[in-house]
Order: sequence, then C-alpha cells, then structure tokens
Amino acid sequence: MNKYLATVSVGLLLSASVFAQELARKAIPAAVKNAFSQKFPSAKKVNWDLESGTEREAEFKQGGKKYATNLSVNGTWQETEQNLKNADLPEAIKQTLAKEFDKFKIEEAEISQTSEGSVYERWRKVQKTGSWFLIPMEN
Repeated sequence: MNKYLATVSVGLLLSASVFAQELARKAIPAAVKNAFSQKFPSAKKVNWDLESGTEREAEFKQGGKKYATNLSVNGTWQETEQNLKNADLPEAIKQTLAKEFDKFKIEEAEISQTSEGSVYERWRKVQKTGSWFLIPMEN
C-alpha cells in the first residue's frame, strides 16, 4: 500500500511540474499583449499560443473576419494571416486557378502580411480523390 501511495504521489508531483512548466512556456509577456492591443484594438475572441521560443501567436476575430498574428516576445509584430473566402480572392488569381487548376477545389485561402508586404501565402486545394495539396501563390 505504501509503495502504491508513493508511486501515485510521485506521479502527481511530476504531472503538476509538467503542467506548471507548460503554463510558464505559454505565458504571454506584457510587451506582446500591449503591442497586440495597439495593433488590433477591436480584436475579439483572442486565443494565445506558443508559436516558438521567441514568438507568440494570437488567433482572433476582427470585423467579422478570422486572423492569426505573430509577435516576438519583445512585442515586435512579425506577420498577420487572414483567412479569405473564395469570393474575396483577386480576379487575376481566380482566373489563374480556373485555368491551371480547374480540377481542384479551393478549401482554404490566406493572405499573409509582413513588414515586407502582402502575399497570397498558400492555397489548400483538394483533388477529387481527396488528396491534399499546398500550392504557394503570389500576387
């Protein structure tokens, strides 16, 4: 019985330690929260995640649209991605897709904005067989 209790106690301590470390890793620095609030003052339903050791990502809604943005731990904005509906795609891209990928269906489109400009970062397309393709497209 003592052996069982000792094993359970050690297990609980280890679990609590791992959980505390995970919370600390995901902690959002004040500089990140402040920079986010200034750049996206009307953001709603903000969910934070750990993008990397030096970046945090916020997924949120603003103006009825879904976004994800990355900020460095010192609060420097890195990138913002916006989900797009097919109807929101520029006409030139719609025409290219219709011509070169007419047998595919667009499942998801995003525009990525960085300090260097905007680019249609990736298009997830589905073939009739159900295979996934990632097709990078530029403006």
